[in-house]
Amino acid sequence: MGGETAREILINCYNFDSRRRVEKAGPAEVLDGKQRLTSLLMFMDGKIRAFGRFVHEYEGRPRVNIIWKVVDLDEVEVLRTYVMLNAGGTVHSADEIERVRALIAARESKG
Repeated sequence: MGGETAREILINCYNFDSRRRVEKAGPAEVLDGKQRLTSLLMFMDGKIRAFGRFVHEYEGRPRVNIIWKVVDLDEVEVLRTYVMLNAGGTVHSADEIERVRALIAARESKG
């Protein structure tokens, strides 16, 4: 869809920007980038290498250029985002995509 996601971590936090008529935000959940985030944390913990070296083998502090995107999506929007992100690229099973599409239809029919 023309987006660049290699450095992005997409976080959903319902009511993050306080635009909804509910008292508090949250919880926050990773919508896209879980593997990137997990790999980064494993590298920072010294469990895996990046470019052939462990974190302690770099001089100074390693710099990471991550883009954190926080969005405020409702349940149906989260499901639509899942389908948009996972229907192409790294292939998820057709059964899984159909399961989530059914969840969207069920939520939309509730109003």
